[in-house]
Amino acid sequence: MPSPLHPLALIAALLGAADVGNVLKALGEDARVRERTAPCRYRETTTIEEIDPEGKVLGREVRVFNVQVRGMEVTQRQVVSVKKEGEPLPDLLAQPKERRGKQADRSPLHPQAQPDYQFELNDGPREGEQTVTIEPRTPGKDRVRGHAVVDARTHQLRSLELSPLKVPVVLKSLTTGFEYGDTACGRLPVALWVEGQGIPILIETTFRSRSVLEDHTPVGVSMRE
Repeated sequence: MPSPLHPLALIAALLGAADVGNVLKALGEDARVRERTAPCRYRETTTIEEIDPEGKVLGREVRVFNVQVRGMEVTQRQVVSVKKEGEPLPDLLAQPKERRGKQADRSPLHPQAQPDYQFELNDGPREGEQTVTIEPRTPGKDRVRGHAVVDARTHQLRSLELSPLKVPVVLKSLTTGFEYGDTACGRLPVALWVEGQGIPILIETTFRSRSVLEDHTPVGVSMRE
């Protein structure tokens, strides 16, 4: 029979549960607010690179878009320019033909998704920050794992890194990261990155991309030139 917790340890455990509960409540409300974001426009600059096993860049594309979103839905994505360098990128990294109407996947931090996950709160990685680890309670094709970094005082989301439990069939690994900041449309992603590796037998490629999202402007207001 397991020995009972020491009173101090029990108090610490209860305080820890309360802390993570407060953080999840704040993050959940933040996720709800983002889903209700009014129509917003921004400029997206995405750099996609294919790299070799030593990290050398084989090919690169820099793609610039004017994007309009409503909540989590992309309602318009207009190509401004595409600049190519080095070897052509594989078909896997080709620019999608149409993304209008695409709805982003719901975050595991959303209140309706939180019951599917278990969370743990720890200090760091830097002073004034805390890390929320995210693990699914049960496996599933739509489940992810990862971690979020929040402001230790305000519980404001600073970054989120996620990997799917089941990656697309041609990939060996896939990780996506988001960085959040205050914009004219509210607190939204201001950068995101993706790293992945193909299954050698099917598609032998390793790639990375980074997108910078800037000049957020509520629809109806002129964007900065």
